[in-house]
Amino acid sequence: MHVAFVFHSYPPHPAPQPYIEADQTTRQWCRALQREGIKVTVIHRFFVEDEIEFEGVDYLFLKDGKVANPRPWQPTLRFNRRLIQIMKDRQVDVIHAHNPFNSLGLFTMSVLLKKYPILVQDHSGVDVIRRNPWWLRMGLSRVQAVVFSAKGQEADWVKKKVLSPEKVHFVMENASPFGLRPRSEASDATRL
Repeated sequence: MHVAFVFHSYPPHPAPQPYIEADQTTRQWCRALQREGIKVTVIHRFFVEDEIEFEGVDYLFLKDGKVANPRPWQPTLRFNRRLIQIMKDRQVDVIHAHNPFNSLGLFTMSVLLKKYPILVQDHSGVDVIRRNPWWLRMGLSRVQAVVFSAKGQEADWVKKKVLSPEKVHFVMENASPFGLRPRSEASDATRL
């Protein structure tokens, strides 16, 4: 299986390599999937065009010259059109997108890439759902699943009929490199 992590918003770094090195969350997700035998490609809209292989993962940075953090109504059509060829060339099976509030970007992506299952991960829990349910409903109408990090975060989404309960799933938001160590090692390391 090959999963593409797709980010419609620009990362908060001026260059790709420092961003990859600083983004522990994405790197941990990629490592976890790789341990399960899943191939991962990370794709970002960005200020420059670049491709970097890092820790066995291909990172693609696609320059599109548009607004860095699109509002739900701002299209990312050029970026999504480029995804079509990338998905075919790299034989991607599943798209893991981020931020369900990017309604038009997700809707455009789901129309252009209709043969690919799309999972969207919520990162914010912001209550925009209360102000724009129709916009979000349209944007998420064609995705197969939306992932929240805790039960209860989906309540307004389901109540406002933006999501059907069948599309809602729960996965812990973050991965961590933290591992348990013997108490004596931890005491030596922390001097506590």
